[in-house]
Amino acid sequence: MASWRVLDWDHDQFHVLCAQSSRRGVQVTRAVSWTHPEPFTPSTAERVGKALREFLKGAKIAAAPVIVGLGRDRIFLKELRFPPIAAHEEASLVRFQTGKEMAEAVDNYTIDYAALNNGGGAERQIMTVAGRRDIVAMLQTLCQAAGLKLHAITPKLFGMPHSIARAVQPEASPLTPKRLNVVLTVGQRWAELCFFKGDRLLQAQALANGPLLVNEVKRNVAVFRAQYAASVDLEGPDC
Repeated sequence: MASWRVLDWDHDQFHVLCAQSSRRGVQVTRAVSWTHPEPFTPSTAERVGKALREFLKGAKIAAAPVIVGLGRDRIFLKELRFPPIAAHEEASLVRFQTGKEMAEAVDNYTIDYAALNNGGGAERQIMTVAGRRDIVAMLQTLCQAAGLKLHAITPKLFGMPHSIARAVQPEASPLTPKRLNVVLTVGQRWAELCFFKGDRLLQAQALANGPLLVNEVKRNVAVFRAQYAASVDLEGPDC
C-alpha cells in the first residue's frame, strides 16, 4: 500500500487530500483546506512552501509523494490527430503540432501527452497537455520547501469521470460508453465545462463563476455542437 498527498491549487487556497493506493483501488483517508498566508507566485513559492510544511506538521499529516492538480485555466489542452509514425519521432511531432496551436512560444511550456487510441488505425489520436514552465518551477519550489517529493502535475479534469463514478455509487456512472455527457464543475470563483464521450474527454473550457456563467455554458455548448456536429440535450443535474 502506498501513501499519497494530493494538492489542489485553488487561487488563495490549497486543498490537501491524503490517500492510500493498493491493488484494490484508492482510499481517501483525510481532506483539509489551507489558505496560504500570501499570494502564491514565483517570488513567494519558497515562503509559501515553508508555511505549508508548518501547516502539515500542525495537522499531523506526514510527508508523502505529492500529485498536484491544475485547473483548466492553467493548462493548454488539445486533441491532435496525425498518421502513425515511428515511435522515436512522435514526441517531436507532438511538440511541433502543439506549438502550432498555441498563441505564444512553445518553449515557455512543458509538454506531455497521452494516446487516445492504440495507433493501429489510419491515424494516431493524442491528447496533448502543456503547462507553463514558470508554474511548474513554482510548484517544484513549493514542494521542496515543504519537504515534499513532487511525483506528478496533472489536469484535475482528468479525474472527473472517476469522481462522478464514486459520487453515484452504488449506482452505475452516467459516463457510459458512446454516450455524450456535459459536466459543469463549479468552484467559488471558477467553473470548468467538460464534454465527455463515455469517460473520454473531448473538450474542456475554463469559465468564470459569476452572473454570466449560464450564458457562457449555453454559448460553449452551441460551439461544441457546431464543431462536432453533435446533438446535445442538456438535462439534470443528475446529482
